[in-house]
Order: sequence, then structure tokens, then C-alpha cells
Amino acid sequence: TPPRDIVDAPCVYAPYCGGCKTQNLSYEAQLRAKEEQVRDLLIHVGKFSLQHLQLHAVLKPIVPCRIQFHYRNKVSQ
Repeated sequence: TPPRDIVDAPCVYAPYCGGCKTQNLSYEAQLRAKEEQVRDLLIHVGKFSLQHLQLHAVLKPIVPCRIQFHYRNKVSQ
């Protein structure tokens, strides 16, 4: 069975264009994935420790957008 976070991408071009790589994830899963990417960058590139990030509240939670679609500006003609 597919993971619970997998959804049908609302854009028919999503599998081909690569502009929105996370459209097949639920919005909550997208937020978690993006937060994890930022945390990993702060640790591996920024050389912060996980304890430092937590102790000093360097990493704030991502604020979800009230509009889930049609706000991205990735495609140009």
C-alpha cells in the first residue's frame, strides 16, 4: 500500500517538469520535509548542533500558507 502521505499531484505536468517535486505529498508532509531540509542544512552546512538549534530556538516551525496551490511562481514561458 502507498504511504499515507502520498497523494495525487493536482498538476498533470508534475511528473514531467520537475518544478514542484513535492506535489505528490500531502501538504503536511511537504511542510515536514521542508523543515527537515532546513534543519539538515543548518546542521551540516551551518555547523550548528541540534542541541544549539533547540536551546536557542534558531529553527522556528514553518508557518503554513492558507493557500496551498496557485501561489508558486516556478513556470515561465
